[in-house]
Amino acid sequence: MRTNSTGLEEVLRPTIEGLGYIMWGIDYNKYKNRASLCVYIDSNTGITVDDCAQVSNQLEGVLDVEALVPPNCTLQVSSPGLDRILFRPEQFGERIGTDIDVKLRWPIRGRSRVRGKLTACNDTHFNMEVEQEEYEVEFAQVSRARVVPNLD
Repeated sequence: MRTNSTGLEEVLRPTIEGLGYIMWGIDYNKYKNRASLCVYIDSNTGITVDDCAQVSNQLEGVLDVEALVPPNCTLQVSSPGLDRILFRPEQFGERIGTDIDVKLRWPIRGRSRVRGKLTACNDTHFNMEVEQEEYEVEFAQVSRARVVPNLD
């Protein structure tokens, strides 16, 4: 779902997994004179600041060698957090029954943002209940989707 990140994921994933972490996703943005790359990592035991620093140090070397991002690109390594961004269909599928907040590339029923319960998912789209209405959203429509933390 993230643009310009597939090649980066393929190059960075082996390093991240080799260190014992799960690559959750990549958020890569290019601006006029700069770029930013945020790599989200996870593990079964959680993520610490030291984990992020270790992965960051390793990824800096990989990025320098591979030259996939501009030299002035800012690298950040982070845990996905409670309000984690959902990048891939399988991540949506694992969260059926959870509330999510979705920004859309083009509107559905006049709305460019929807928030509701994720009810179903397959490889091409997901369904959510928004204010007692069922919405079907294609992954191609999604600009960004986040889990809404349940703080109860």
